[in-house]
Amino acid sequence: MDWDPTKWIIYLLHHLTSQIPSVRRTPDAEVYRARERVLIESKPLLHPLPEPKALPSISRTQIKEIFRNSPVVVLDGYVVDVGAFSKEHPGGEGLLRAGYGGRDLSEGFRKLNYHTRHARGLMEDMRIAKVIDL
Repeated sequence: MDWDPTKWIIYLLHHLTSQIPSVRRTPDAEVYRARERVLIESKPLLHPLPEPKALPSISRTQIKEIFRNSPVVVLDGYVVDVGAFSKEHPGGEGLLRAGYGGRDLSEGFRKLNYHTRHARGLMEDMRIAKVIDL
C-alpha cells in the first residue's frame, strides 16, 4: 500500500476549504514516465539515451497550409499538437491559442517562463513532426 500523508492533506484541504479549488488525478502512465525520468537523471549515464521517436519532417511553409486553424504550435523546431492539453495549461488556454495554426512559440516557451522538466517532457510527448528549413 502506498501511504503518503500529503495526499490526504491535499484531499482534506480540497474538500474542507477553498485553498485547493480543483484536484486532478494524474494518469498512471504519466506517473510512470516521470519516475523513469527521475531514475535516468539520478544515475550516471551507463547506457545511451533512447532515440526520440521517429517523426515526419515538414517545412515551415507546409505547416501554415496543413495546420491552419488547428491547435498546433511550433516549439524548438517541432510541431506540437496542444489540443488535448490547452485547457489544462497553467498559464491559460489563451497563451496556447495565440499560436494555433503553427505559429512558433519557442521564444516565449524559453524566455517568458521557466518551464519544468515535466512541462518539457509533456511537450516532447505531444510532438507530431520535425520542422525543416528548405
